[in-house]
Amino acid sequence: MSRPLLLLYITPQNLFKTNKILEMQWSATKTLTPCIMKILYEGDIDKRLHIFDEIFTGLKNLEDIDENDVLGRVSISWYYITKLLHQSIGPRLGKFTEKIIQHWINTNGIFEVLGTDVPLGSILREYFKVRYNSRKKIDFVIRRRSNMSYKKEWNFIELRTSEHTGGRTAQLSLLDKFNDLLRLLEIDGYYTKIINVAESIYMDIAILFSEQHELLNNYNFSKGRLSSLISYIVQEDQILGKVEKLLNKGFELFDKYCKEHVDRESLQTVLNKERGFCLKDGKISIIFRILFGDEFFRYYTGKTINQLLSEDRNIADDLWFYFGIVLNELKVAKVFGRTNVRLIYDIIKENDMAKSFKDIYNICTGKHSSQCSLEKYVREVNDIVQQLAIGLLNHLEQKNLPLRLLETNDHVKNWIYLKRLVYASLSLYLTRDLVGDTHFKQCKWS
Repeated sequence: MSRPLLLLYITPQNLFKTNKILEMQWSATKTLTPCIMKILYEGDIDKRLHIFDEIFTGLKNLEDIDENDVLGRVSISWYYITKLLHQSIGPRLGKFTEKIIQHWINTNGIFEVLGTDVPLGSILREYFKVRYNSRKKIDFVIRRRSNMSYKKEWNFIELRTSEHTGGRTAQLSLLDKFNDLLRLLEIDGYYTKIINVAESIYMDIAILFSEQHELLNNYNFSKGRLSSLISYIVQEDQILGKVEKLLNKGFELFDKYCKEHVDRESLQTVLNKERGFCLKDGKISIIFRILFGDEFFRYYTGKTINQLLSEDRNIADDLWFYFGIVLNELKVAKVFGRTNVRLIYDIIKENDMAKSFKDIYNICTGKHSSQCSLEKYVREVNDIVQQLAIGLLNHLEQKNLPLRLLETNDHVKNWIYLKRLVYASLSLYLTRDLVGDTHFKQCKWS
């Protein structure tokens, strides 16, 4: 038995507004789904490919393709929508990752996030009273909560989801904010203002996943990539050069726990062994670390990523569902002239078969919305989809209309797919008939 889908697109927002994960998913996808609705309604997508794209893919050979070559005709649409979705999803995923990590840090009580993707200069001006004009953005600025020990601990974090940290330009971007912070500590006026606010400053590079997309740890990391990053860190014009100047001003070099002394000549060795080091002078400690996977989550939330995920049980299905549907339905449209979703939508609308869905949606968005809950709504919509699918089959049989679903005669698989189509058709019904967006103006790819 397939589980009910949780589709935020057809769920009243008031039913999930207190669930941070769902709210973040909704924020990331709410303008993308109408674009997919437009494709499902029209059965195609307006393709814009430049000449080099067409030559590289070979799609230029399909300009005069035979009408009966379904694979050739749908390949153009498949390629374009996959490319478009990839371009659209990338920035959305980055922002979502940033928000969910901020949510986890803030709700676990140890630290508070003061800024994400924020210019270093604005943080220094606002909190340290340091006038420093820098527009370089740092991924996270975090402070340990004041009711905890080490209340003057500040944390500047550059986050990478993959251990592939890029070439020299990318590595420069990774380190330039840390270089700036160390440079400011060399200057007496800035140093005095900084120690008035901070007893310790952590400069962390957090790398979450391996090249195989597994949570990064001491056993699966790429030694070559880490070695390349550390080799860049210990160049004279990078972190090493700033460390040397601070050592000359009275700072001492320690391991990353600030306990054991380290010779300045051994910095690279310590980084390779511990992925970190500490500088301190009796007034302030500067800790530089490269954190892998759960090292980051444990330090800043007190939990592993699996523990954090277990606390948020509701995860919406929107993106995988609509993307999967549109890819299959584009092929259907090339064969039959329209998508199954459009066919079902037209039948539902012409025969007023969506009344139950319309009623529950209006109740849960109206003055009686207190009667609704997310769980109850999802169950009831699933029941409506089930009844609509049965009614649809009866209607098609009475009208002697064909409905080609999957390329299989397996009744169970076809039945599940039919219910998926009904979900998509109700999404189209909501877009055009309940919301009134008949021209899909809410669609925004970027």
